[in-house]
Formats: sequence, C-alpha cells, structure tokens
Amino acid sequence: MQFSKKIKICRQKNKLTQEKFAQSLNVSRKTISGWENGRSFPDITTLIKNK
Repeated sequence: MQFSKKIKICRQKNKLTQEKFAQSLNVSRKTISGWENGRSFPDITTLIKNK
C-alpha cells in the first residue's frame, strides 16, 4: 500500500479532519492534502518529531 493511502486511512480511522491532523503535526492542511494525494511526502524529521 502506498504511503498516501496509509496516511489517509490512519487519519480517517482516528476521525480527524485534514485540518486537525495538520495541527497535530504542526504543518498546514495543504501539506496533508499533498501527502494524501501523493504530490509530496513528509520530511523524515517531521515524522520523527511527532512520533
């Protein structure tokens, strides 16, 4: 399964909007949208900091 699909499923499973998910990771909603649509990927330091 692609990262974009995994992150979207994770967000939906936790009943989070893109906005709430973005706030929890200290990124913008537009960034989350990009990740979920496969246009971009998170920086590894963002993932590690918010583990």
